[in-house]
Amino acid sequence: MKSFEKEVFDVNRELEKKNSYIAGILDATVNIIILRDRNRKLLYINKQFSKYFPNYKSIDEFDREHDSISELFDTDDDAYIDAKYYHENFDYIASTEIEHKVKITCRDNHTVFFKLTVTRSQLESSKDYYVIILADITKLELERRKNIQQERIFQQQAKMASMGEMIGNIAHQWRQPLNALSSLTVLLGIKHRTKGISDDDILHFKVKSNYIIQNMSKTIDDFKNFFSPNKSKERFMIRDTIDEIKIFIENSYLEYQIELVNRIDKNIEIVGYKNELEQVFLNILNNSKDAFQGLNGKVKDPRVTIDVFEFEDMIRIEILDNAGGVDPKIIDRVFEPYFSTKFESNGTGIGLYMSKMIIEESMCGRLVLENRDRGVVVIIQLPNDISF
Repeated sequence: MKSFEKEVFDVNRELEKKNSYIAGILDATVNIIILRDRNRKLLYINKQFSKYFPNYKSIDEFDREHDSISELFDTDDDAYIDAKYYHENFDYIASTEIEHKVKITCRDNHTVFFKLTVTRSQLESSKDYYVIILADITKLELERRKNIQQERIFQQQAKMASMGEMIGNIAHQWRQPLNALSSLTVLLGIKHRTKGISDDDILHFKVKSNYIIQNMSKTIDDFKNFFSPNKSKERFMIRDTIDEIKIFIENSYLEYQIELVNRIDKNIEIVGYKNELEQVFLNILNNSKDAFQGLNGKVKDPRVTIDVFEFEDMIRIEILDNAGGVDPKIIDRVFEPYFSTKFESNGTGIGLYMSKMIIEESMCGRLVLENRDRGVVVIIQLPNDISF
């Protein structure tokens, strides 16, 4: 009998030793580890829990105030799951590998972000237990939020930069018709002082000036459409998009004697975000214009050529200039935010960055820049139908 009692004692001591080892391992981890049963009863919490929530020294203290760990989850941010979602979808959370995140504000108003993992385990026959792990991802989340905020700043700056360029283009568009209106009024004044104004003169002035004003009004309408916040997909022709962008740049291209060659000889359709693609085209064409401008007329026949190639499930757009290319030492950096090859007063360094973001993040495509022949080619690859 004594031998049996000693054997039981030795087994219990060995179990206690192993339990202390397991508890030591669990307490040494950086994550909060919780064990609960099917009825939400908490069976174990490791010491990391007290590190984050020092007001609870034991499971009993926590149980007196709460029925579940989910009661600590914040409910003010849809990016993180709350108690309601946690309980209604607990089995799903326990069975999926999809990452779930929670946000908890401690009593000292310090906010902590956790990645939540729930694993089902059968520690006893036919009884389900759940291991809940909360991994601290606060640094990652704060960095992610900082990056999102920075991205919004980039987008706003890109929009303002595009708007500034567009206003400059409108000034170019309006300069000629304003001169024409001025000439009409001067001519009318001369006729009035010399031989008088006939009904035909008044009619001619009315028709001609109205035509000029209508074209100036159309420029403003095109400008408004370009900056429309419309974010819905639509079916459109690539050629039509290029033609609409030409309206904004043709005068500045004429000023620097740049030939714009549109070699799209057929109507190639795409489904996507037309306004965003127009913004990309405008950024690229303005970059080429600025490159020629910086060369001060050294290129004999400045030219920008646009080609579009259609494949089974993809469209490839190539915009090629002969403005000398980009230094190979920096060509890999041209898509970095705030990096610009222009003079400081002429460039913000966010046009190409935002163009790449639009093509690759918003339109599921690819945008690259390469030196080719005597210039730069920007290659845009887009799926025929943007669906996600």
